[in-house]
Amino acid sequence: MSRTSSASASPDSSLGSALIVADNQAIARLAPQWAVHLALVGRPYRVRLLSIGSPSELEAVAAEATAFAADVIIAAGSERLQASAAQVATLAGLPLVVWDDSEGG
Repeated sequence: MSRTSSASASPDSSLGSALIVADNQAIARLAPQWAVHLALVGRPYRVRLLSIGSPSELEAVAAEATAFAADVIIAAGSERLQASAAQVATLAGLPLVVWDDSEGG
């Protein structure tokens, strides 16, 4: 499952697209924050459910990042999900950023 959003603010030309990889709980909890914060900086993004799966799933997500022209992978979820997201970032040759939700915002 993936969903794409175009930011409504004037985009910063130095920012590319972001692929957010997350588990169901993080998507439910954080999607409104992503919409607000990423729109503020004018960064288009796509959300991808990552089920912490097989190497073929990680390769498929990395290929999606490339096809989406992402320049960063953003991970949101458990430590295990973050480890899988790190593998995706390595496969795609992209930096990884962890969306810290430790304070609920």
